[in-house]
Amino acid sequence: MAEVAEDVLQRDDAMPPDEPADNAALFSQLLSASGWALVGRCSAVAALMLMNALLTRILGPQAVGAFFLIFSMVVATASLSQLGLPVAIVNLVGDAVGRQRWGRARAAVRATAWSASGAIAAASLLMIAFGPALTLHIFHSEMVSTAMTIAAAWLVVRGLQTLLAEIFRALKDLRSATIHSGLLSTIISVLAF
Repeated sequence: MAEVAEDVLQRDDAMPPDEPADNAALFSQLLSASGWALVGRCSAVAALMLMNALLTRILGPQAVGAFFLIFSMVVATASLSQLGLPVAIVNLVGDAVGRQRWGRARAAVRATAWSASGAIAAASLLMIAFGPALTLHIFHSEMVSTAMTIAAAWLVVRGLQTLLAEIFRALKDLRSATIHSGLLSTIISVLAF
């Protein structure tokens, strides 16, 4: 362990010293990024509230309950099936971009995208194969059981959307990350309803 720490310290010593920070540019960048994040989150919350209001008007109580049960299953399964890769991609790509190692950043995006896509596809196939019987047995809901194919497709979209948002975040494109982290899909859902 001590040898690893020494190696890291020696590499850091070999790197050129940091340039002095341009506080005005840093403050401007911070304001822009936090502005996008704030407006994006507030818009997503407002669109989500509108979508929920539309759903409760359009669907009956039993169908709304089934929708929210399926939504909860999709969100939980998408989070688990990503294997923590969205968090890892921010670290790996952010580090590579900061060091201007573009090949390493591309390789990290490629490896993470393939790994996450495989895990999400596997979770989706498991949801199609075992979801109907499992939900019928656990939740005693024919409506939820018959919607498992749609839920599996939703799982794929949600999982890849989250991964794409985190890739944009790692590339320091916070505007695109905000748009793809749920704002765009919620607005499309509201328009569809």
